Amino acid sequence: MLMRKLSLYQYRAYSRMLAMVALMIMYGIYSCSVYAEEKSELKRLRELVSTMQPGEWLEIPNTSAPLVTRAEHDSIMAAAPKGAFGFWGVVGPSGVFQAWGGAGFDVINHDWYFTGGGHNDYGGNEVYRFSFRTLSWERLTEPSPYDPQTKRPYTGPISRHTYDAVVWWPSTRTLWVGGGSGYLPDGDQQAPLPGIWEFNPETKEWTLHNHKGLPAPTHLIIQPKRDVLWGFFGFGQKGYQREYSTDGSARDVNYGYFGDHMTTANILTAKDEKIYVIDRGAGMNRAITATDGTGRIVLVERWPQDIPHLFNKGVAYDSVYDRFVFWDGSKTIWTWDFSDKKFRSFPTRKSPPSDQAMSNGSFGKFIYLSEVNVFAAYGHSRGNVWLYKAAPPEAGTLLDPHVPRAAIGERKFTSIQDAFNAARHGDAVTILPGIWREGATITADNITIEASGAHLKDTTVGGKATLVIKGNNTLIRGLEVSGMAVSGGNGAAIRQEGKNLTLQKVYFHDGQQGVLAGNNTGSTIIVEDSVFERLGHGGSAHGIYANHIDHLIIRGSKFLSSKGQGHEIKSRAAKTTIENSIVASLDGVDSRLIDVPNGGITVIRNNILQMGAKTSNNDMIGIGLEQRGNGPNYHQWPQDSTLIQNNTIIDDLGRNSRLVHWRDVPEPTVIGNTIVGFSAKQVPPKNTWYGNRHAAGFPAYPCLPRVPQVDANASIRCE
Repeated sequence: MLMRKLSLYQYRAYSRMLAMVALMIMYGIYSCSVYAEEKSELKRLRELVSTMQPGEWLEIPNTSAPLVTRAEHDSIMAAAPKGAFGFWGVVGPSGVFQAWGGAGFDVINHDWYFTGGGHNDYGGNEVYRFSFRTLSWERLTEPSPYDPQTKRPYTGPISRHTYDAVVWWPSTRTLWVGGGSGYLPDGDQQAPLPGIWEFNPETKEWTLHNHKGLPAPTHLIIQPKRDVLWGFFGFGQKGYQREYSTDGSARDVNYGYFGDHMTTANILTAKDEKIYVIDRGAGMNRAITATDGTGRIVLVERWPQDIPHLFNKGVAYDSVYDRFVFWDGSKTIWTWDFSDKKFRSFPTRKSPPSDQAMSNGSFGKFIYLSEVNVFAAYGHSRGNVWLYKAAPPEAGTLLDPHVPRAAIGERKFTSIQDAFNAARHGDAVTILPGIWREGATITADNITIEASGAHLKDTTVGGKATLVIKGNNTLIRGLEVSGMAVSGGNGAAIRQEGKNLTLQKVYFHDGQQGVLAGNNTGSTIIVEDSVFERLGHGGSAHGIYANHIDHLIIRGSKFLSSKGQGHEIKSRAAKTTIENSIVASLDGVDSRLIDVPNGGITVIRNNILQMGAKTSNNDMIGIGLEQRGNGPNYHQWPQDSTLIQNNTIIDDLGRNSRLVHWRDVPEPTVIGNTIVGFSAKQVPPKNTWYGNRHAAGFPAYPCLPRVPQVDANASIRCE
């Protein structure tokens, strides 16, 4: 009856209204079902997160990626056409995660996608997916061998450093991949990589969108306002930018100038749907910038000097606290808050293990899961996935860039380098108490550095050391340095390039090298009352390494647990004196305790010397072992003599160990020592020998005894 009284226009309007109501009801039912399904799908993840406290890391067991095995590689190659190139490379399939590789996250289905490799690291182009619904991995595709004619895979893209150019595009439900530095199957130069690739996980097929004129972009991110893909060309490509549509077509754009060489930057979409660039903070590459597609907005010019550079480490946006959260693979989390524009640090009791997967760049391997308010990290190519529950801002330590770090008299400096730049010959520079992630170069002469309570951490300058000393006659007291590392493997706490250095009560530890001194005739280095611990790298970096100088003097100090097959002490000096000290392997994978490869006058007296069970070298002490054949390390000193006297010497290696190995120098004088272990025939007269610790009345390994020659407080003993 009602319908009869309605006009045709009213009838159509009424029908549309009923249809809309029906759609709203159906959408509500659908939304509820989707939400319930999502909660059900993430049930296991939610259960794990519910056990976590703010500021805590949690490892998800049995979540190591199913990497291609060597046997699988060989099987694939056996079935490949004759002459095909393999794809194993130098590091193997862990290169997917280690070799400057990125990851894309599907925020709808909670899937995490990984692909990469490149250069000479790894040539496999397989795709891995980790599901947060099932907390399990899947290898979606198998790697392809390389055609010897084209030097490209038979199927799919060339494996490459994907940098920050792996992104999941919800509109296409596909993974988009750019990158650079393609795999070199025969070691030859690879041609520039064309266009970008699109991967469909449903069909497991790749599609190339080739655009002439530019190689693949090093960065890709969704521009959310227009639902296009923004590509940045940062590998020496003059900052070119392009937008890609869902069909793969492209057009040139300019969102603002971000620098010419931005391969190590992280790019993410966050607050207000802007694109944020996390970069070096040097030159034209600012630390944190934003763009809405019309130009660049600089938020942070430089990184605070007491935190490491975080431009290629893990970064994600925390929507609960409106901040960026950074993780560099260490036990510290950093944040930058939009509200007060401040950095904060959050130490944690433990953190995931990390390898080159983090140090070469996170690029999507640290993400935020907003549904459960937790972060996920994959920092080790053969480790598990970890979760991190963020602590609130008030739990962090505010990092104030205006806090003074150094002083010369009454003058205060917020930069340690600024203080040394201002120092005149003969000045006393104080590095103030605190943990500072800043190094410096010192050029003035006769400088005294007082640094009690100061810790320089995780930083080097000039690719050399935390402190590079070019001036002469430098005295350093009370300084702690750790985490020093450079790509060449010989990053030191001190690189001594000037003459004469005295170190008193310093603590250098957990880095590649303590002190590295170059050739400098007329120079003396003195180390007193100091500790060098857990130093060494690749067999060529050591606790201390003095090249051709006049005299190395070590007194009342401890050189402990060198690693990476490094020596505790290596000296090419004309004279080497080691007295009243402890030189001990303990549990370190070291080489010789003391190596004096060019001979000279050597005095080793009144020390505790302990050779550990994990040492990589059968020799405890080496003298003159690099003097043959006039090789690059040959150097003849006018006098050669070795005195090993009044030491307590302990052999915990117990297999073919040798007390002293000498060559091309006079036989060492070994006298007045207490020697435990080794074979009795190695022990000259006028020494006391015991077959083992028990016979000598010494505590069990790895404890060291108290002896009168060494300060009792310096002994390493078990309470």
